[in-house]
Amino acid sequence: MMNANATGEQTVVIVGAGLGGGNAAVTFREEGWRGRIVLLGAEPGIPFGRPPLSKTYLRGEEDLSAWLVKPADWYGEHDVELRTGSTVRYEYIYSFWSDQYEHNLEYVGFARKWERIVLRGDYNSRKFLAFYLTQGILQAAFGLNRGGDPELDPDAELRTCQDLIRGRIQLSEAALADDHVDLRSLNTTP
Repeated sequence: MMNANATGEQTVVIVGAGLGGGNAAVTFREEGWRGRIVLLGAEPGIPFGRPPLSKTYLRGEEDLSAWLVKPADWYGEHDVELRTGSTVRYEYIYSFWSDQYEHNLEYVGFARKWERIVLRGDYNSRKFLAFYLTQGILQAAFGLNRGGDPELDPDAELRTCQDLIRGRIQLSEAALADDHVDLRSLNTTP
């Protein structure tokens, strides 16, 4: 909920400086937000929409100015701190669990796509961990009747997986698959 009576001491941080983030910053200012606004984005430049690839654009008959959320000078004139070319590290790693009949399922992280899945444990006994990797970096982990509760048990295997995901560490597939290797030993981040 927006507080139009915000002081300069209050800050809104908007993660994502694309069309949505840019419009959020504009809306805050136009609706009376007087506090600080920081707009973070990975791409360089000011917020803009994604124009359809059209013949008029390709022929140079149309420029991108119509796709800008606001002109470049608008952000400075309205005290919106635009920090582009930066990424934000998420501290909280999502987790999900479900008890299905006699089976317990746990999932941490998020993997929309992956290159490799590495199993630890015994697939046939239905007690294993599955690690979803992209370029050797853990994106997500799934536990079937194994892994513990990452939210409640600090020693749970899936809690360690959350730390490995957060650290974006390049991992050895052999070490992940080996039940004799303590997962905590793979975390090389300080």
